[in-house]
Amino acid sequence: GSARYTSPTLGDILFVGGKFTRAREFPLGTPGGGVLNGLSGLAAIDMATGAPIPAFAPIVTGVGSQKNEVHALAVVGTTLSVGGQFGAIDGQSHYNLAAIDIEAALDGNGATPAVISSFDTVVGIPGASNENKFFVYEILPSIDALYIAGSFSKIDGKGRAKAAKLSLDGTLLNTWKVAQVNGTIRDLEFSVDGSTIFVAGAFNSFGGAPRVAIT
Repeated sequence: GSARYTSPTLGDILFVGGKFTRAREFPLGTPGGGVLNGLSGLAAIDMATGAPIPAFAPIVTGVGSQKNEVHALAVVGTTLSVGGQFGAIDGQSHYNLAAIDIEAALDGNGATPAVISSFDTVVGIPGASNENKFFVYEILPSIDALYIAGSFSKIDGKGRAKAAKLSLDGTLLNTWKVAQVNGTIRDLEFSVDGSTIFVAGAFNSFGGAPRVAIT
């Protein structure tokens, strides 16, 4: 498997996502070091030691024709937002987007569910014949919102073309919309002053105007 895309941090902890089932302290072929098996596309790494943290092991699963892949991570406060293609985390239904309480995930005793049940935004169309084409590829956090992007046309049943703005609790916001994108959005980045969002991906038309890969 492989880790990919964003790797946000909280203190001395690095979070990684992708498609993998194990994490190791040292590179393959180097003797010694810890190996953590039984992972499912999500892991936390102690940056002081390089060792994976056993307590953090949420299980990401796909439903129907989905893959279980994590493509996007973002940390806001002590919450880890997770995007990709999946139907559940730790057995709790969340469709392509979820939020994890980092402190609960790291406490190791399971007393408090790590996956935040109230964050239940549905990205894509569950059960659709093409549900293996819906992905969240990017999560861009701001002070009071999450911007998400990828390959999808609906969020919570409402039309959204490849990108959307959510409140931190997952509520879809109508104050920001992207229209007429003829391909997938892979990346979102703020300008230095935070007043503009740059968009990149596999498209050649954006908002009805010719734009090749970036705008």
